[in-house]
Amino acid sequence: MTDSPKTEFYADRAVDQIEDFTPLIYKVIWRVWPTGFLLVFFGLWLLPENTLQIMQDTENFLRTERLFTLEKASCFSNP
Repeated sequence: MTDSPKTEFYADRAVDQIEDFTPLIYKVIWRVWPTGFLLVFFGLWLLPENTLQIMQDTENFLRTERLFTLEKASCFSNP
């Protein structure tokens, strides 16, 4: 069974698209990931020393705000 010229055209075009996509994959692997790694690494390195304390304070603040809003909401729900 012979392929029609139209089928060959689409097959060649699909192969070309795959070949065009391969350099994009290499760009992502070799440019984007190392850049992201360096940004995260230096970002963590430059954090203040008391980051854990800041996170705990933020968590406590959010918990108290949540409890406050829940108490406020319960006041309105009870007649």
